[in-house]
Amino acid sequence: MVERRKPGHAHNRVRAMVVDNHKASTLLPRLRASVLPGSVLYTDALKSYQGAAADYRHHVIDHAVRYVEGRVHTNTIENFWSCLKRTLGGTYIAPRAFHLDAYLDEQVFRFNERGETDGPRFAKVVKRADGRRLTWAVLTDKSGR
Repeated sequence: MVERRKPGHAHNRVRAMVVDNHKASTLLPRLRASVLPGSVLYTDALKSYQGAAADYRHHVIDHAVRYVEGRVHTNTIENFWSCLKRTLGGTYIAPRAFHLDAYLDEQVFRFNERGETDGPRFAKVVKRADGRRLTWAVLTDKSGR
């Protein structure tokens, strides 16, 4: 999900999570937990989003017809997915499913902090690690937790 830029904010912000499938029963609860009712929602024509119209001002762009119609587009989130896919296929080469949450969190951070310079971005990363300890056993745990 991408929150489009608000006045006074420099960049769009993204929220992403790993889901088991793209069914409405999986996607709509995540959407409702993250987006305030009454918000404007722009999606592609995936049928799973059809139930969103009850809670949101839902606009759909059907990519079989066009990619943009005024403000109705999904280009921003598709840019994020493109960056994620290039990172997974190019930098990490063979990511494992049990680490997918970590890869996704890293890319969300990079995307959301893209307007920041290296120094302040590095300071944010280090501050988030303060008081946390990652052991080899936890890092290599294959139980899927």
